[in-house]
Amino acid sequence: MAGARGLSRRWSEQLAAAPDVQRAAEQWRDWLKSERRVAAHTLSAYGRDLQQFFAFLATHLGEAPDLVALGALGAGELRAWLAEAHARGLVAASRARALSSVRSFTRFLAKRGLAEITLGVRAPRLHRPPPRALARADALQLVDTAAASDWTGARD
Repeated sequence: MAGARGLSRRWSEQLAAAPDVQRAAEQWRDWLKSERRVAAHTLSAYGRDLQQFFAFLATHLGEAPDLVALGALGAGELRAWLAEAHARGLVAASRARALSSVRSFTRFLAKRGLAEITLGVRAPRLHRPPPRALARADALQLVDTAAASDWTGARD
């Protein structure tokens, strides 16, 4: 367990954030692992998202953000971060996940009374392709199977 904690501490120290935010991020990550039991890949992705968010904020604000600075964030900063992620080539699904990561972190902060952050930003639209049609042979097999079953198959 100590090895996993050491790895987590190094992760939070990589955040371009003040020590109070690093401690809160460490608590959030521990909470995700132990209470929410998120998958390892999800935990890794959420961690990268938070690192990129804080790197952007450090540049945008001119200093590593602390909890007070996070509490003062507005929708404009989040929109600027999402626009920068789009310019880096991050696809809509990845930007939506990144926003979800930040929202999870800010909700965690609010529940713990560490910072009150209102994120009035919608996630990017995800364009889903229309469903694909069945191949002719598959459609005919489906009809034959339904017809061969009881009355519900004939109905369907």
